[in-house]
Amino acid sequence: ISNIKTTDIYGLSGTPIENSLEDLFNVMEIIKPGLLGAKWQFQDEHQLLTTSAPGKAVFSGSKNVSGLIEKLKDHLYVCMVETKPVNTVENIVEVIPDTTQRTISNDFWKSAKDLQAKALTAENPGKLKLMVQAMLLRARQAACDVNLTQEIKITSSNKTNAILGQINVFVKNNEQVCVYSQWTSYLEILSSQVTVPYSYFHGGLSVKQRSAEIEKFVTGKTKIFFCSDAGQTGIDGLQKASSNIIHCEPSWNPAVVKQRTGRLNRIGQTIEVKSYIFISKGTIDEHVLNLSRTKQQISTDVLG
Repeated sequence: ISNIKTTDIYGLSGTPIENSLEDLFNVMEIIKPGLLGAKWQFQDEHQLLTTSAPGKAVFSGSKNVSGLIEKLKDHLYVCMVETKPVNTVENIVEVIPDTTQRTISNDFWKSAKDLQAKALTAENPGKLKLMVQAMLLRARQAACDVNLTQEIKITSSNKTNAILGQINVFVKNNEQVCVYSQWTSYLEILSSQVTVPYSYFHGGLSVKQRSAEIEKFVTGKTKIFFCSDAGQTGIDGLQKASSNIIHCEPSWNPAVVKQRTGRLNRIGQTIEVKSYIFISKGTIDEHVLNLSRTKQQISTDVLG
């Protein structure tokens, strides 16, 4: 893109800072090369880096935010469209996993960290990085339900039972609820254990099927709206039926949770929205939640 010959370049992004300040640097380097200096200068002036191996460093925070904002003030326009008519109350629900679940999840997490350490010093780290991602995925899935990892088959996990318990509370109170997970396989485990009609919205549905699932929920024919992140495109109208949302797991990206909850807290909502994020204590869930909060704070500090 930087080789395209043009007099003006504009960048549009919903998440200009997704993982670290380097995301913003990369965008600005295309729009206005040199504005933030060389990469090493930018890192030295605005990023907190932690040494993870000889010659290797990872992003751990920001510094001199006011100086960064001063450099960006004539080149960055933040447009926040206010569509939240009511307040959102976020609840972190901590679930204590049983010993088997915690052990399996943390074993995968340890394997990921060990592989990551090797990747930092490897000449060809590509394959190792893929293995790291696979181990992190399995650690996160095990923190939800061990059945997702196919290591062993158990009746259910404590987190699954806790989520089903919260769903039952809403159903008994004659309230509807939206339930989000990154994995359709987890939604299938949950939906197989409910006893009331539900909608299931995922990326494999046709446009006609998507409309039908939303219609059933909005008209009250179903009490639960199960939805995967891959199926979020084309959703509207949930705010007319429910003000309750369950996030089955925390997300690396805080924008994901905000987008999910935003499906309920938008024009047409008249009741305070209640958001529940379920985490398994003593597992990678806690790390993901803390990292997500750090990313959100950095984005808020720089972009407002």
